[in-house]
Amino acid sequence: MATQKLSERFLRSLKPPVASRIEINDELVRGLCLRHSASGNMSWAVYYRMPNNRRKRRHNLGRYPAVSLAMARQLAREALLQAQRGIDPGGDKRALREAPTIAEVLAEYERMEASFKASGSEMMRLLRKDVMPAWGHRKAHEITRRDAVLLMDQVRERAPVTANRLHGRLSRLFNFAVERGILEASPMNRLRKSPESPRERVMSDDEIRLFWTGLDGSADARRLDGSKVGIGMENMTALALKMILITGQRPGEVCGMRWDEIEEEVWVLSKDRTKNGLEQRVPICAKARSILNAAKNAGKSSPYVFPHRKCGAEFPIERHSLSRALLRNTARMGIMTRLTPHDLRRTVRTRLAELGIDEIVAERIMNHSLQGMARVYNRHHYLPEKRAALEAWDKKIDSLINLKYQAAESTLKSTSSLGS
Repeated sequence: MATQKLSERFLRSLKPPVASRIEINDELVRGLCLRHSASGNMSWAVYYRMPNNRRKRRHNLGRYPAVSLAMARQLAREALLQAQRGIDPGGDKRALREAPTIAEVLAEYERMEASFKASGSEMMRLLRKDVMPAWGHRKAHEITRRDAVLLMDQVRERAPVTANRLHGRLSRLFNFAVERGILEASPMNRLRKSPESPRERVMSDDEIRLFWTGLDGSADARRLDGSKVGIGMENMTALALKMILITGQRPGEVCGMRWDEIEEEVWVLSKDRTKNGLEQRVPICAKARSILNAAKNAGKSSPYVFPHRKCGAEFPIERHSLSRALLRNTARMGIMTRLTPHDLRRTVRTRLAELGIDEIVAERIMNHSLQGMARVYNRHHYLPEKRAALEAWDKKIDSLINLKYQAAESTLKSTSSLGS
């Protein structure tokens, strides 16, 4: 590395080096150097050491001639003075260079928080689907509110409800980044969700019959117009959908159902498995028992009742698999109005009311938090009452499924009596 008393005249006379790059030190300001590459580019840098660390560091000052010799000397003096005071002149640039990307923040969020939530896998799926392609490579501090608005608009065009769900997930992700010291403020602050009308879809008697017999794959399952039902659905998906309709539990909780949660005819969901953090005990009635037997007889050794077909026995079926299966097969069952997994849960709650089930018992079955003082003082588990209610619902489904066959038998008897 050569040392030279630099001047503007000298700099203008320099020819590109034969080697890839050379550095020329300035005699006037110790530490300042000119870096000259074979391409003809010239740039300034200052070398310095921190008081508590004698390792030599380099701080780039800009390119010549945009940064003149006089300006470079002034910048170098300021940088060396900062270093003497214990302030790293290259610290800000280094921090920006090392700042985490959105992909890295997502990984940290999954490791530190999402993996401990009952809905964590669904949260991460949504974030990976819509956030990673758009922002994954970008630094977290670069994401602006405008970026968030444009992403929300893009998702809203495709699926308005999903955009609102993504809004909630992103708000939590950026708040997490603030809590972890990655960001100073969230770009989601004061960014409102779009108005959303709650779904009111409840299945009719005919739809419940078509749904259940369609999932059975029964040769006798027919649409209202008499044509046969033919659906293409994975066995575990069909069993999980049945379990939602017979127990009324949340789709995500049913998907993650484990064999070690079954305790003497009761399905026990721990606090960390439920959406509201409340332990839930679900009595297992006849139909739920037959679903469990069918899952067991499928012969796949897994800790999960409904294992994932492609990912392996150590993973449960995913909630969005149920949504996709319904989207593809509802019309094939003869049910012409769109159906979602949560519509099954809403149907159970509505039908429990129709059966005359006490409101508190019905709410306990759904694992909704009680309101007012009852939430604080009423600690009764209602297990016998819940079992009676679910047995009544079990029988109601039986009557709906068998209604068609009863009608056929009645017609046959009438015909026989007329013939005699």
